[in-house]
Amino acid sequence: MPEVEQFLRDWSESFQGKVPDDYSLIVQIDVQPGPASWHIIVGPGKQLELGEGAHPEADVILSATAETLQMIYEGKITALTAAGRAHVSDSAPLDFRLGEGVELTPD
Repeated sequence: MPEVEQFLRDWSESFQGKVPDDYSLIVQIDVQPGPASWHIIVGPGKQLELGEGAHPEADVILSATAETLQMIYEGKITALTAAGRAHVSDSAPLDFRLGEGVELTPD
């Protein structure tokens, strides 16, 4: 999936430039119908790592088809639009869930 890798690399590099130096986040992207997964690690000092495979300590797990990712990349839809759903129990073209043990906080 060379295109997906390029989308993720471009998005990661753009995000990396927008966060503070002490920011850290691990995002896992599951490309449906599977079994392809990628992970992006943004670490202190704006370190960036893009790797193949799931990550056991992912903070957020995104799930989408390669086609949905391409439409977002090309600007045909926004990520926010792709993540929209009428009910929390509905699935969305760009679905997400928190990683194991991660909880939302008011911060």
